[in-house]
Amino acid sequence: MTFPFTRVVVWGGRRDLHSHSHIHRHFFRAAQALGLRAVWVEDEPAARDALTPGALVIAADVWAKHLAPAAPQVSYVLHNFDGSHPLCRELEQSPERLLRLQVWSNDALGEPWGVARSYYREGRTLFQPWGTDLLAGEFLAPIANRESTDAVFVGAIWSERSSHGELGNEDAIEELRAALAANGLAFRHLTHVSDAENVEAVRAARLAPAFAGAWQVSRNYFPCRVFKNVSYGQLAITNVPAMQDLFRGCGLNTTAVEPMVEEALALADGDYLELVREQQRIVSHYTYRESFESFARVFRETL
Repeated sequence: MTFPFTRVVVWGGRRDLHSHSHIHRHFFRAAQALGLRAVWVEDEPAARDALTPGALVIAADVWAKHLAPAAPQVSYVLHNFDGSHPLCRELEQSPERLLRLQVWSNDALGEPWGVARSYYREGRTLFQPWGTDLLAGEFLAPIANRESTDAVFVGAIWSERSSHGELGNEDAIEELRAALAANGLAFRHLTHVSDAENVEAVRAARLAPAFAGAWQVSRNYFPCRVFKNVSYGQLAITNVPAMQDLFRGCGLNTTAVEPMVEEALALADGDYLELVREQQRIVSHYTYRESFESFARVFRETL
């Protein structure tokens, strides 16, 4: 990969339990694995020393107190900024140094750069899923744990009622709990665990479902835990329609929660493992390498 920057600066989240800190850790780790010079700094004044000419900064709106003003000859990938931030206003004078980053959903705009990845040139916005934290060469061998009676879910479970309906996933998880219990499996929930603990738990489970809430399902938001579970060796079990389309021909054939659990449990080990292998071929296009390649593609056209 040809990368047009002297270094990657991942801005914020080193000491934070915010869920986006995982994303920043994965950007930092992937940059190092790809041989890019990389640093991960906190959102504090002293961190501005890392903003040397030729650097690319990756930042999110949750850690942006000390990000402005723009550093000379530095470019920025900004996630979820609404344009009112002082840095965004300043970069209106040099838009070639700014790339906006948003997660892919039905609301994504622009020209397709692959399935679930698009670039909206007018708004300099890249839409894509977060994907898995492993690079393709690090994917783990598929595993079928018929002796296990656990189904593991790694991530937050929450409820948030709004004028747009239920934004959280609590209802979906309750339906999943009931479906698992009806099939003799125990629901195991983990949160705030290390990457190593995440991998270990997913690989030790009988199933690793990754169901999303109604709001995410209706907008075809791609949960990163689906990509992670597949890269760790488990079958994708999700209720997001676009993800089921992504795995068409190598995924489960139903969208209802309990029938999906039953179908996964009914698979012979050989069939289960083969489906995971096919899914891993697809997920190999959704790693942080592809994210960096997409960033480089945008900036090569404008720098």
